[in-house]
Amino acid sequence: MEEKINEAINVKAYFNCGKIFPYLIIYRQREIPIKKVNIVYKTMEGEQNILNFSLMGNGAVYHVVFYSEKLVWKLIEIRPT
Repeated sequence: MEEKINEAINVKAYFNCGKIFPYLIIYRQREIPIKKVNIVYKTMEGEQNILNFSLMGNGAVYHVVFYSEKLVWKLIEIRPT
């Protein structure tokens, strides 16, 4: 069962050739290493580009978004695998 979160989080990521690669989520003072990036897709909120990530780690799938203009990460939901 998925758990809706919708909270700002910290993410460690590296950038390479114009792409973002998240490798660690920090959620409620817990570090969650990312094992796999399942999918990345772009959506729009008005004029703002939002990058959506489906990330696997710690036995769950995390839907994380990156607001590129604000430089803010948000955890949208967690689904157990």
